[in-house]
Amino acid sequence: MIKFYKNNKENIDKILMFLIFLFIIFIFFRFVAKYFAPFIFGYILSVLLFPIAEFLHKKFKISKGSCSFIAISILLIFVGSLGTGIVMKIIYEAKAFSNDAPGYVQSVIKNVENLRTFFENRTENLPSWLKTQVSNNFDNIISILTSVLGDGVKSGSMGIFKKIPSVIMTVVFGFISCFFILKDKKEIDAFFLRQLPMSIQKRAKVIRVGIIEAVSGYVRAQCIMMLISGSICAVFLSILGSPYALFLAAVIAVIDALPVFGSGAVFWPWALYSFLNGEYKRAIYLIVVNITVLLARQMLEPRVLGSQIGVNPLVTLTSVYCGLKLFGVLGIVIGPMFVIVVKAMQEAELLPNWK
Repeated sequence: MIKFYKNNKENIDKILMFLIFLFIIFIFFRFVAKYFAPFIFGYILSVLLFPIAEFLHKKFKISKGSCSFIAISILLIFVGSLGTGIVMKIIYEAKAFSNDAPGYVQSVIKNVENLRTFFENRTENLPSWLKTQVSNNFDNIISILTSVLGDGVKSGSMGIFKKIPSVIMTVVFGFISCFFILKDKKEIDAFFLRQLPMSIQKRAKVIRVGIIEAVSGYVRAQCIMMLISGSICAVFLSILGSPYALFLAAVIAVIDALPVFGSGAVFWPWALYSFLNGEYKRAIYLIVVNITVLLARQMLEPRVLGSQIGVNPLVTLTSVYCGLKLFGVLGIVIGPMFVIVVKAMQEAELLPNWK
């Protein structure tokens, strides 16, 4: 055992350090991150706005505080002018959808009951034990639908609206912290760098560059896919006359950005629901929309999400699933970001790089 350790000391030490790092990251995001969410958000914004502030500082020779204020103002004006009306419309449609959701749930359950009646009327000659088994299966399906769709939709909708004040508070404090971080970003980065061991400091630049490049590629890919999917869905659903076109388009865009799942996770159940309701044209239309979104995504974004961060798609999918299980919805972002950090550490030779 000692001989094995001596022969593989470097890799074993790296793995042990990685496990410690993994444990620290888990503790941070599981129990601590929620208290620092505004400052994490502020730092991410500062990274995005730093080139603008730095350009203004060098070009016009004005103070860093003024440059930070101007950069944040540019972002707020840009986002506000483009997104305020759309966001308010989405919130309005989300509230309307949450109010109407119980009716849709009852309609789904009613269709399942009608389907059971349909099968029971055509299976009279089957053995009684088989008929009982089929009936029990339908009962189980109805019970699951009632529990998941009924209680889930109700609690989920209420949960979203209860979190809105908290989200607003996080955003407000995030912008305030962004101003102070942006004003002294170089000094803050240097301070945190000095807290690291010298051996890691030498490689910190490689890690930082690798993470920034990978994160920018990941964010860029996500934004492109969500914008394409959301725009197509919004147009087609508006033509269809859906009262929740923008809200559903936003939901579908988020789901479509997840590896493997895609827009079909929404459109196929919706098409089936329409078909069972006798709305055959709507069902066909929804399938056409799904195919359109799929083709557009394949044509305009030929490489899958995993290729944007240089990671195998299966690893990306696994990171999303594990992140979701460990940290909830936020884990959908934390998981891939963690993979990005690991990849950057491998490139900086802080972890073994098995190929």
